[in-house]
Amino acid sequence: MKKTLSLAAAAGFVALASIATPAVAQPTAQSTAQLPAQSSEPIPRKLIFGNPSRLLPKLSPDGKSLAWLAPRDGVLNVWVAPIDALASAKPITDERPRPIMEYWWSPDGTRILYAQDRGGNENWVLYGVEVATGTQITYTDPEKVTVRVIGASPKVPGSILIGLNNRVPQYHDVYRVDLASGKRELVLKNDR
Repeated sequence: MKKTLSLAAAAGFVALASIATPAVAQPTAQSTAQLPAQSSEPIPRKLIFGNPSRLLPKLSPDGKSLAWLAPRDGVLNVWVAPIDALASAKPITDERPRPIMEYWWSPDGTRILYAQDRGGNENWVLYGVEVATGTQITYTDPEKVTVRVIGASPKVPGSILIGLNNRVPQYHDVYRVDLASGKRELVLKNDR
């Protein structure tokens, strides 16, 4: 069986190898002259705690678009661009005041899905935004219910499986959600 290495795993191995490999060359006057002078100034707080310029890039299922998190008016939102025209990226979400921390492509690549709570209440709500039109749909109830995305498959491109604790707070039942209509169908009742 032929095994392949993912790009992320390969990068991790390269980083690990560079740390574990002892340095052979000793610094010279010429190489140290290129280093910036040390400063007694503290590192600016914004540099350490501020938003990154881009975060969590994800390729669409068809490989034609790229999505990532980036600030929109100072709050992390999802941006999307064609893979061959990244400079034309546009934000497709407009969350305020809390940033989006996690998102997914729908299996058919027509929507961006993301979970968001309101004011830190831990009641995660699932939203979807059509990439072509920017139309947003709310898939789950915002009050006292938490959603978990359980799975998605390219074999069933129009729906995903989610877990909702809307019946009993301790247990997440499994539902199939039609992404176009938002209609939910109970797949598995969880009592343990």
